[in-house]
Amino acid sequence: MEENKTNGIVVKVIDNYRIVINIGKENNIALGEKFLVYYLSEEDIINPETNESLGKLEYVVGQGRVIHIQEKMSIIESCEEKVENKKTITKSSGNIFAPKQEEVIVPKVTKLPFEYPKVGQKVRKI
Repeated sequence: MEENKTNGIVVKVIDNYRIVINIGKENNIALGEKFLVYYLSEEDIINPETNESLGKLEYVVGQGRVIHIQEKMSIIESCEEKVENKKTITKSSGNIFAPKQEEVIVPKVTKLPFEYPKVGQKVRKI
């Protein structure tokens, strides 16, 4: 059985936000495409009612978007973010004796790193 050409592995960890995968131009991927980074559990998960193997559990390391493509490899950057609402109060121009106040919610966006990326972890296009 031939493996899907958009499935691969991590071949280098640049930092916790950027990793190199063994998928490139020859696999017809494009800038911005999204990949899941994961590894599999060592043991199969067994259905206790049927005793059937359900396969191995995937542990998600993160999701990334392609930011650079070479012939046989690409760099993906973490694309997961945490959004927090930060409230601020601003005064709008109004009557000097009864100034009008308006509440404004400003989102604070923080880019999240991959969780412990390692060479050899699996990647697949999502």
